[in-house]
Amino acid sequence: MINIIYLKNLRNNEFIQFIENIQEIVLSNNPETLKVQDQYNALSEPLKILQQIHSNHNGSSITNELINIDKRRDVVLGSIFNIVDAYTHHFNTEVATKAIDLKKELDVYGREVIRYSYQYETNAIDDILAKWELKAEGIATLNLTEWVGELKEANTLFNTRFLDRVKESAEDSHIKVVEMRNVTTEKYNKLLGHLTSHATIEESEAYTKVIDQINALIDQYNRTLTARLSKKSSNQETEETENPEIINITTEEN
Repeated sequence: MINIIYLKNLRNNEFIQFIENIQEIVLSNNPETLKVQDQYNALSEPLKILQQIHSNHNGSSITNELINIDKRRDVVLGSIFNIVDAYTHHFNTEVATKAIDLKKELDVYGREVIRYSYQYETNAIDDILAKWELKAEGIATLNLTEWVGELKEANTLFNTRFLDRVKESAEDSHIKVVEMRNVTTEKYNKLLGHLTSHATIEESEAYTKVIDQINALIDQYNRTLTARLSKKSSNQETEETENPEIINITTEEN
């Protein structure tokens, strides 16, 4: 019996990798000997298309640009955290008080904000900057004017280019990805169905071996899905408890 995995819960890159792994397992055990050569070949076709679509998407110049812009704003935001934190210990009580006041907005999200999704970080930075607009005196006192300007520019640019990539992705590949994932899933189920049927009829060591290998692979991916679900639930509980004002912000990983 082959274990169950909910393929729809796998991200696109995980889905492709999983199917590639299945192909490798079947190929290493000789699909012709297993009497699933036709099903193996049928699964290969939609997989190739998915691989091509995914390769084109990851190779997008916008994707590479986003990575660089994200690093830019992460460095600036991290520096602002350090500067504000240092000023909270300033010997001048008035300066320290202004730093503590500015730090309140930063603490709503914390330094870990840069590890969250692109959308989450973008919204968080927008929120911090919006609240800091009412604290111009504190910004000036801590000599943060240029830092804030750089952060705003980087975040605005990131959001603009992110939306450009979303449009590009939607126009070029989204429909094809959904369609080909459905076709690939169908071919995957047929391949496993034939393996199971032959294993039931013949009960040979060859089928026991390949099914054991497939189940081991499925168990690995299921552990990944379980860990992700647990992490997501934990993050949501933490946000709802500590940061009720950001509950509705998307927290999926990049």
